[in-house]
Amino acid sequence: AEVNAAIFYSQYDDLQTSAFDGVAGFTVGNAGSAITQGLELSGRWLIARGLTIAGQFAYLDASYDDFKNAGCSQYDSKFTDKCVDGVADISGEPLPFAPDYSANISIGYVAPVGENLEFTGALDVMYTDSFYTAQDLDPYTRVNYYSKTNLRLGIGGANGTWQVAVLGRNIFDKRTVGWANDISFQGMPGRENTYAALLDAPRTVGIQGRYRF
Repeated sequence: AEVNAAIFYSQYDDLQTSAFDGVAGFTVGNAGSAITQGLELSGRWLIARGLTIAGQFAYLDASYDDFKNAGCSQYDSKFTDKCVDGVADISGEPLPFAPDYSANISIGYVAPVGENLEFTGALDVMYTDSFYTAQDLDPYTRVNYYSKTNLRLGIGGANGTWQVAVLGRNIFDKRTVGWANDISFQGMPGRENTYAALLDAPRTVGIQGRYRF
């Protein structure tokens, strides 16, 4: 068995940021400062011959310590009083792509099949807490927490020369968003409430082959 732990703290001054300007490009600027701190745990355990379980857990507290000139989100421009002269103070708010909690657990199994073959199997589950994908923290760009499961089953030569495996990614077909942003297209009638998003891959199944020579 093996267990690892890490505690970290980082402060960034003049953190570079990039926000869509609502017209045709991105505005690059600097936040006064940002703080990232947290805890990471990882470990693995050989439960029995050929059977291993491993896992990781992370707690992350990442926020803008000082950011008084952030770009206004489309939501705040319409429904709150955070925006003043086109900018917003989001000091104390979280960084994008920074979930509070994330974890994964995996189980691996290797077993002989007859005298010349070897079976391998791996199952892993990944979890992430909710997080924003846009720098202006528009609520409609917030991705809710989710988990995904992957599976791999393989058969090959006991000496490791060859192997054929079936892979299943996101086997329960969770539909999630990898990136989203508010896109106002200022000055274009009918485009004031526009958002764009990129979807993550749905359930994916494949076959993998390997031969060493």
